[in-house]
Amino acid sequence: ILIVVDTLRVDRVGAVAAPGATPFLARWFADGIVYERAYSASSWTVPSIASLFLAQFPATHQVRVVNAILPEDSATLAEVLTAHGYVGGGFSTNLEITADAGFGQGFDTFGLVFRPPKDDARALNQAALEWLDEVAGRAQPIFLYLQYMEPHSPYRPHPGLTAPSTLATDDTVLTRRVNGGAFLLRDGQPLPAAWAFTPPELERLRQLYDGEGAYLDAALAALFAALDERGLLRDALVVVTADHGEQLGEHGMFSHGNTLFEETIHVPLLIRLPGAPQPARVTEPVTLAGLAPAVLQHLRILAPSAFQVPPLPLGASAEPRYVYSELLKESPEFLLLHRQAVMGRSTKLLVAEDGRQQFFDLSADPGEGHALDDPDFAIPLRDALPPWTVDPSPTSPPARIPIDDVTRERLRALGYTH
Repeated sequence: ILIVVDTLRVDRVGAVAAPGATPFLARWFADGIVYERAYSASSWTVPSIASLFLAQFPATHQVRVVNAILPEDSATLAEVLTAHGYVGGGFSTNLEITADAGFGQGFDTFGLVFRPPKDDARALNQAALEWLDEVAGRAQPIFLYLQYMEPHSPYRPHPGLTAPSTLATDDTVLTRRVNGGAFLLRDGQPLPAAWAFTPPELERLRQLYDGEGAYLDAALAALFAALDERGLLRDALVVVTADHGEQLGEHGMFSHGNTLFEETIHVPLLIRLPGAPQPARVTEPVTLAGLAPAVLQHLRILAPSAFQVPPLPLGASAEPRYVYSELLKESPEFLLLHRQAVMGRSTKLLVAEDGRQQFFDLSADPGEGHALDDPDFAIPLRDALPPWTVDPSPTSPPARIPIDDVTRERLRALGYTH
């Protein structure tokens, strides 16, 4: 069972770094493996999920634009599992992660669930459970993939979970400014005026974001209760993670997909293995691009040669390691602050769009507020940069799926396109 929570920051997950938040996840993974420094391969959905499915970085798979198509000749985690007898079901509330875009490769069923405005998570639960009931009689192991859209913008209030607003401004108007600023960045306009939130407005955005996280946690509690009733958790390998994080005013930025700061790529990763509890906390950095080969390794299934990223450790590991994340441009005018990042346990290298290198000591400066030019720890970070150079923008038009007017409007509401 692989669950991706879209846009979930690691500092909002109780099992990792936020006592009292997401109480269900904290309780359920108390006997699991908690990764304190897990990183996504990129800071927005499409390249990040492609890396998760393909065990490749974006510069290799080139899935880099809105409505991108996953290469047909790629070997996905689902294809490997179904080739070894699994029945695969995938369900997504993200309009970018669909069967039409190729993300359904290898799944017997891959459905898009979109029921606005307030019940995406519960609708996703229902679709998954109905499918599980349909395949319950098969004598096959199951691969279930779920991608929830909470807490992606536009952030929505949830009665009883979101703090009451003290602003005269409507929540909908406030959250639209987050996406409006992202549109301007796509046109090459830095630090949009739309993002000049007052302190009360900024606090309200954070309240709305946290309310979405609480809603998602409750929805996952309901899902797991239903899975347990069906006897599906006893022998399951369960993963909960996020495709990327979210900027909530740090460095004057909002949304995601334009920087590689910690708030956008440092993500939760929680794993519970089947059988006896095997609690562990992994403090070394890991990349989500190494999750698929780790799952196959645990299942004693040979990973395909196209899987280029080594498996991450499924348990405590003292082995020092560096991990990598990158951003590829969608178009030449799209403003990006960074193009590459390398992370150690407490150190980091950010490569700006112009190639300038900045170093950070995360133990002393977790907010990345004070860049260092050439510290003592610079050499191993530079050495960990991959041998390829990130192509700053596509040289030819990337493949995209056609979209109708209704889908385009839904994508616009999510901040993906004008």
